[in-house]
Amino acid sequence: MGRNYETGKIFPQDHSKALEWYRKAAEQGLTDAQLLLGAAYDRASGPTNTAEALKWYRKAAEQGNAPAQYRLGLAYVAGVGVERDPVQAVEWFRKAAEQDFGLAQCSLGQAYATGLGVTKDQAEAVKWLRKAAERDVAEAQFLIGLHYAVGSGVSRDLIEAYKWCSLSAKGDANKQSLLGIK
Repeated sequence: MGRNYETGKIFPQDHSKALEWYRKAAEQGLTDAQLLLGAAYDRASGPTNTAEALKWYRKAAEQGNAPAQYRLGLAYVAGVGVERDPVQAVEWFRKAAEQDFGLAQCSLGQAYATGLGVTKDQAEAVKWLRKAAERDVAEAQFLIGLHYAVGSGVSRDLIEAYKWCSLSAKGDANKQSLLGIK
């Protein structure tokens, strides 16, 4: 019901009714509803809404919801609604990444590549970026392509670099022009 009110596909669009239905389901412990309720608060601006979004993300994340774990990780990276804590961010990214959530795998790979919240480890970065790239996360495809281009964490291989970078360029005119492909 919440999604129907939010999208307006079945019922007339009504964000307050969508929130009401999301909350009913979220309070019953449904993690997808908790995630959706958090996301609805996330889209609204203001510190009260940020706190509510994080409250619902945390409830879903603690029950193993990978997208909520990822969003909680993002909050800790940026210090939005919580104190900035890269170590805590990596913990949440890892939980989601281990459930094959591609965006979290990409973020975990970036953390290893930069040393954000973990010891810098290019081989570990490539491992997680490859998992995300294989799940069609364009950013991970581009980043693993760069790793191959410079030989960071893998042997330098310009063919592999081109392969991954061109995959990331699908539908992105700017990346396509950089690669010289159509």
